[in-house]
Amino acid sequence: MAAMSIKKLGGICLVVGAIAGAVPVILSVFLGATPTEGVNIFKFFADEAVKNGIATNAYALISIIGVALVTFGIFTLRDILQNDETDNALMRFGTYLFFLGSVGAIIGWSFDNAIVWGEADFAKHFMTIEMAFYLPSGILYWAGAGLVALTLAGNSYVNSLFARFVCLFALIACALHIYTILSIDPNSVTTIMPLFVLLGIGNLIGPAFFISIGIKMIK
Repeated sequence: MAAMSIKKLGGICLVVGAIAGAVPVILSVFLGATPTEGVNIFKFFADEAVKNGIATNAYALISIIGVALVTFGIFTLRDILQNDETDNALMRFGTYLFFLGSVGAIIGWSFDNAIVWGEADFAKHFMTIEMAFYLPSGILYWAGAGLVALTLAGNSYVNSLFARFVCLFALIACALHIYTILSIDPNSVTTIMPLFVLLGIGNLIGPAFFISIGIKMIK
């Protein structure tokens, strides 16, 4: 059996990880319920997680695996660019931020298990902690993705126009994460819905970006 190159393995991880990470979020958006105005959003999402039970655990597990695979793929890409002498400071910094954001996302997803397994009285508090990880981690995640896209805009790994679009989207995502952190009202769904809408779009753009890179690495 021929040994698989690190480049090909990284590409496969990007493709598989991007798909795995996107599916749970897309299913949650289309199949999940939406809180009404005046309802505590943390309690609402915690109750939904408990109600979905095994599905919640499965979504968390698949998402964690997906994030881990994509992160490995990004690290691999950085190593390849370094060997090709096309690596630069922005790519290194972007990879670092992306890694930190991914770790935060993994920790956040893990709280879904605690919500399902734990006492119902603590579910809302676990969801609050989960969101406290998600929102700051989202800033790091999208900042890292944006810097990676900016770096790739100048080479053949991805379409230059698409890479610049991803970079612009990442900038908007970072700004909206910051705005949401500073303005969120737990009893007003309207204060978090713009971010949810943007993340729904991001879970189409992000995977498409990672898959396009992955396919290039596999070839």
